[in-house]
Amino acid sequence: MSTDNLGSKAKNGFVWSAVESFSSQGFQFVFSILIARLLTPSDFGVIGMLTIFLALSESIVDSGFGNALMQKKDRNQKDYSTVFYINLLISVCLYVIMFVAAPYIADFYNMPILVDVTRVMSIRFVISGCILVQVTKLTVDLNFKKLTKIRVTSTVLSGTIGVILAYNGFGVWSLVAQSVAAYFFLFLLLWTFSRWLPSLCFSMESFRALFRYGSKLLVTGLYGQLFEHINSLIIGKFYSPNMLGFYTKARSLAQLPSMNITTILYRVSFPVLCSIQDDDARLANAIHKLIKQTYFIVFPLMFGLFAVSAPLVDVLLTSKWAGCVPYLRLLCISMSMLPICAYNIDLLLVKGHSGTHLKLDLIKKVFTIMVLSVTASISVFAICIGSIFTSLFSWLLTGYYGSKVVEVKIQDQLLDMMPSFAISTVMAMLIFPFSYLKIDSIVILAVQFALGAILYFGLSYLFNKNSLMEMKTLVNRK
Repeated sequence: MSTDNLGSKAKNGFVWSAVESFSSQGFQFVFSILIARLLTPSDFGVIGMLTIFLALSESIVDSGFGNALMQKKDRNQKDYSTVFYINLLISVCLYVIMFVAAPYIADFYNMPILVDVTRVMSIRFVISGCILVQVTKLTVDLNFKKLTKIRVTSTVLSGTIGVILAYNGFGVWSLVAQSVAAYFFLFLLLWTFSRWLPSLCFSMESFRALFRYGSKLLVTGLYGQLFEHINSLIIGKFYSPNMLGFYTKARSLAQLPSMNITTILYRVSFPVLCSIQDDDARLANAIHKLIKQTYFIVFPLMFGLFAVSAPLVDVLLTSKWAGCVPYLRLLCISMSMLPICAYNIDLLLVKGHSGTHLKLDLIKKVFTIMVLSVTASISVFAICIGSIFTSLFSWLLTGYYGSKVVEVKIQDQLLDMMPSFAISTVMAMLIFPFSYLKIDSIVILAVQFALGAILYFGLSYLFNKNSLMEMKTLVNRK
């Protein structure tokens, strides 16, 4: 593929990936707000107790084959079909395991309702195993337009089901139904519109080649999911479902800006970076540009969310969720580091260093355990503070080793982020005091939003004009 065609597909992919992520997550956010207003923090806490088990199982279903297919240059129908059958077998086995393990999970938390909830929620694994290849193929082709339509439709349909059930008093089961329905509609739409079907073939040679690459990502993914959600496991075990509900909601709100932007750019950047994996100069230049553009958006959103968290929670979720505000503020800081860590990992993966990625991930997890061992017995607030230190450590570690693969030094990454960081910090400091005004929360939120936007774009025009103009060009590009 020519450079021009690649660039055109990447730009188109970025636009549709952004539309998909923000529209899908936007609808999901709206539905989650509606459901949260109808349910209690404890209902969300019950689902939060299962988060780690569901996340680990999802990683096993993928087994790293999705990224392995994208990284393989000469992938073919035999590769896709082989992965499909392997994933289907793995997903069915996982469902059986979770069905049997359900009573033990319920005993661990001393929460009998988790037996039935676990067994129903685990249906997702079988469905997920049936759609991985379709999603991967559309991603490889940068066909995010079709993915957008499919994901948004499934989000709206499943969200509607969740709201209706919550309104009619089904409690935690409305969240279960919404989750399973989302996967069901994805399955239905992908199999209808993706135009890919597996062939009646299976190649052990293909399996071995893909597994050699994917297995390292599987182990990394398992450790990643385990430690990403270990906080929920500990809070659910040693604190009340109410506290876990507050933490879960704070985490979901903090993830919305940072995770969305990271996901959008990863979907487009990883296959594109794989296509230029043999040109280190282009790789380095692409990473620098991604960091600047990403943090021009991420920092003002995350620091702005920190500043407006109290009135925002009051307006969206009502005062019964006020307990999540302190956690939300800390998690905003912690999760602002997600994109930079993802880009450094991208450098390792596109150059084929999945083994190094695994080693680094193990080091990060040891550090996480050390921090958690100190904070877990203190409070949920302390756990959130600890997450800031683990995020910073993760960036420094992945940045150091990523720069050994492609020369993108940590200090250069810091310089790429610094203008947006400084401007966002000033903006947040100036609008934060408005949260303590004794007036209606909607008025406070409106004032903070308007003033924050004026300050950020005004200061960017004065001190970070290049990034502002680049973002303007990207938005206006057709």
